[in-house]
Amino acid sequence: TMILRAADATRVTVSSTGIDVTGTVTSDGLTVESSTPTFLLHNTEIANSDDTVLGKIDFESSDASANASGVRASIQATTDNTVGATNLDFFTKDSGAASLNKALTIDRYGDISFYEDTGTTAKFFWDASAESLGIGTSLPASGLHVLRGQADVFRLERDSTNDWRFQLTAGALAFRDATNDAERMRIDASGNVLVGKTAANTATAGVEARSSGLFSASRVGNTVAYFNRITTEGDIVGFLKDGATVGSISVTGSATAY
Repeated sequence: TMILRAADATRVTVSSTGIDVTGTVTSDGLTVESSTPTFLLHNTEIANSDDTVLGKIDFESSDASANASGVRASIQATTDNTVGATNLDFFTKDSGAASLNKALTIDRYGDISFYEDTGTTAKFFWDASAESLGIGTSLPASGLHVLRGQADVFRLERDSTNDWRFQLTAGALAFRDATNDAERMRIDASGNVLVGKTAANTATAGVEARSSGLFSASRVGNTVAYFNRITTEGDIVGFLKDGATVGSISVTGSATAY
């Protein structure tokens, strides 16, 4: 258990030879003075072992960029008496802001929440008991759960100019070559795999492997398909009806067909 209290205004001097604590005992808190800006540590108290005392650590600054109170960051212990849970909350704020924004919460069970810039919603969450990580959600449904309202959900970058993006858009999962800003493959909402096209359409150049079982290849002004059997002679293409072979196209060097 760590209890950090500064009910007494004591000056702490930090030098190359060590730390000296001097000053007059008052009720003003712990004042740490150095070169401008001066930082003050006031009303510092974290709960004791039986949670009967709850308090906070406020980091104050005389920097003119801070608001009137001077508080720039705060560490607070909070208790939910209904479940007996104690959280450790970290707050920060921008220069001149009127109030603190929650930045991080660690609860007694090991869950960790990182908040977005307004401090209202946890957008990066570690669920300790489920050993799951949520990005954009505080309820991860798998080991890694990414929820994002914008187009790019996941991005792998090789360097500053060449990368691939996995993109969720209009119910489809698309793979994009960001170097040329071109889509290369897509799995659409119907489960069709499309290469070289963004919609299932046999009149458009590209390859389709539809969830219905249809395979389509379309090409403009050139050979559409090559079937190449290497080394041995025999069937190149087989034709089946209800699983039984009804025909084939074969290659042979003799006068006898397969």
